[in-house]
Amino acid sequence: MDKHSSGLSVCVLLGTCFFAINAGDLHWRGAEYYTREIISEFHRVNHSRLRINSFNCSVDDCRPCSPGSYADVKNVTECQCCKQLNVNGSCSVKTGVFCTPCPMGHYQNEEKQEQCKPCPTGSKQPKTGQTECIPCDSGTYQNMEGQSECKPCEEGTSQPRKNQTSCLPCNPGQYQPDKGQSQCIPCDYGKFSNGSGSLNCSACEPGSYQSDKGRDRCLPCEKGNICWESGCAHCRPCSAGTEARSSGMTNCTECEKGHAKQSESSALCQPCEPGTYSNQYGLSHCMMCPTGYYCISGSDSPIECMKYEICPPGSGQPGECEQIWHRKVDNSRCLYSDTFIAVVSVAAAVALILIVFVIIRLAKVNPPQSSIDERARLLPSGNSNSSAQTEPSYTGL
Repeated sequence: MDKHSSGLSVCVLLGTCFFAINAGDLHWRGAEYYTREIISEFHRVNHSRLRINSFNCSVDDCRPCSPGSYADVKNVTECQCCKQLNVNGSCSVKTGVFCTPCPMGHYQNEEKQEQCKPCPTGSKQPKTGQTECIPCDSGTYQNMEGQSECKPCEEGTSQPRKNQTSCLPCNPGQYQPDKGQSQCIPCDYGKFSNGSGSLNCSACEPGSYQSDKGRDRCLPCEKGNICWESGCAHCRPCSAGTEARSSGMTNCTECEKGHAKQSESSALCQPCEPGTYSNQYGLSHCMMCPTGYYCISGSDSPIECMKYEICPPGSGQPGECEQIWHRKVDNSRCLYSDTFIAVVSVAAAVALILIVFVIIRLAKVNPPQSSIDERARLLPSGNSNSSAQTEPSYTGL
């Protein structure tokens, strides 16, 4: 018996769920159905009626697609699987819809699934119907699942990496005034931040400085240097004749009396050396002690010499003339006294007399050879016999 005479009910699919209950009738059901039997002949009448000879159709002969599958064409014997889409209520006679795209913040990377997966922390999905989630960019984060957007890092924080669940507070010496930043900013010269998560840096106070970037504190100006305003990157040396006696100073003071500083290269004023003095504040050079005065180290005025003392210019201490042999002249030098000169003169005369006497004495004892020859020539001449006769005789015992 062929299927036309068998009395079997046959359903016809036209892209929506139409089925025939009585011959020549067309009804809307609101969902997709399929049948294993294929219609051999049908007629459409007035776009709303279907004529199928004299066959009767029953709802039981058409079966709804199971969840996770669908049928969108007529005369099919199998439903198709929903692929990588949300299937919540799809292909159901209750909803009458096909597969639903995954909502924002969700994804599905497998087939025949009845629900979507939430995006994990550190990621987002701003679109529907996606198969994967997008990692959060640097400067953003997400600490919750199933989110469509990532959160920007707050002020005072940053995140240099992607796919993160939190941001990092700025370290001491850094700051960040804006949201959604991937890096913190190091504090500039003359500034600092001593805590984490800073939105800005503080300027160094007067008397302190910072010559490097990204520091968590300022340094006090060293002795001999000052900073009179806030935010100094460097301290300035005191000029000649001035000084900063301690660290962290905001202004210079003049050198005291008895002290001087020649240039900026010297940190502090120095005491005047012996033989010099300074009788004013703020001098760059000490002055030389005048004649008749002496100056010890650090003198603010010269000291007058006593009557018996001598003090030439630049004296660090007084000198004395020996009272017997020297005498003081114009407060600056000693000369030999009259007594000393007389004694020296007498001694010189005596020495000269002695020298003359010795010379005469030596001349008599050892006469020159020329004088002896002259004397021999002047004696009377005679024969040798007479010389022998006149020679004395000696007798002996």
